[in-house]
Amino acid sequence: MDTPIQESSLIKASEDLVFSSVDDEIVILNTKNGVYYSLNSVGGFIWEVLKEPKRLEVIVENVLQEYDVEYQQCKEDVLHIVQEMIKEGIAEISDDKNR
Repeated sequence: MDTPIQESSLIKASEDLVFSSVDDEIVILNTKNGVYYSLNSVGGFIWEVLKEPKRLEVIVENVLQEYDVEYQQCKEDVLHIVQEMIKEGIAEISDDKNR
């Protein structure tokens, strides 16, 4: 990953993805590389939040409101999940500085 993720980084779902809810998971198809991804309930929740570009700090706040977790653990876990999403091409750091 070229750009480090900061709390103020604006993250968005990548384009050219097809996704669906299946049981308690979100299944995503990256149409660029043909790879399927499955997100558990927390990853799926983050995915839903990313339907609109959000700053990392806002994603953390959303997860804290939804789940019973300590702030530092939440921040670390969200950062890890977002980094993996970016690595796999299903999310990206947005260039839009106005949000």
